[in-house]
Amino acid sequence: MSDLSINEISFAYGPQDAVFKEVSLTVERGSVLGIVGPNGAGKSTLLKTVYKELSKEKSLKDLPTITYIPQHYNSSWFEWCSLLSNICIVQDDPIRNWFKNRKRINQLKEEIGIEVDLRKKPSDCSGGQLQQVAILRALSKEPDVILGDEPFSALDYQVKNKLISSFSKYLQSNNLTSLLVLHDIEDVLSMCDNVILIHGKPFSSFTNLDGYFSAEFMENKQKKESDSFDSRDLASVFKSVLSTGG
Repeated sequence: MSDLSINEISFAYGPQDAVFKEVSLTVERGSVLGIVGPNGAGKSTLLKTVYKELSKEKSLKDLPTITYIPQHYNSSWFEWCSLLSNICIVQDDPIRNWFKNRKRINQLKEEIGIEVDLRKKPSDCSGGQLQQVAILRALSKEPDVILGDEPFSALDYQVKNKLISSFSKYLQSNNLTSLLVLHDIEDVLSMCDNVILIHGKPFSSFTNLDGYFSAEFMENKQKKESDSFDSRDLASVFKSVLSTGG
């Protein structure tokens, strides 16, 4: 599989309400690209547009398998069946492979460390449990590319750290390419090989933050701007980057 490339995509809600214009980006094979930016900057819209574009291209030619972890995962379940059945339904040829998939999904659940009883129905689960299962559902499709819109935002601190560790190991061991919208700087530091910042509307390019989050940089920046800069707060990072022109 080659690098993931998107060329000159645009999105607008109307003639005078463009979110981004002619945006291009490339994600190296097997790497994790993080997308960060202020609220309302268009991160989720960009990710959804990338997914639609890739899905459209895949229908025309042989391209990598792509899965998408939505930000609003609560409404993406069949309430009348178990979590496990929900995952089985979205697999290729689900009826023929039903029992094989059930076994494979349970094995993957253990590998990733998802601590949710898959016999439960969605209505019996918390938001954090459903988000874990949404991640499991995405990985169960054995993708080449994963797009995730704040995939860990509903998890408590301990569960999130454990899951991010196992998720990252899974990505690396399977050489998966990932494009993730993130809002927590610790997630960015622990997961991403490259980071881009989007801001302004309409935007047509990104501020590349490669190297910006290095431990040495953060320590020096914290010393210089101890009163106004918080290395744990992405909003503070955005402000610092934009004030210096990136």
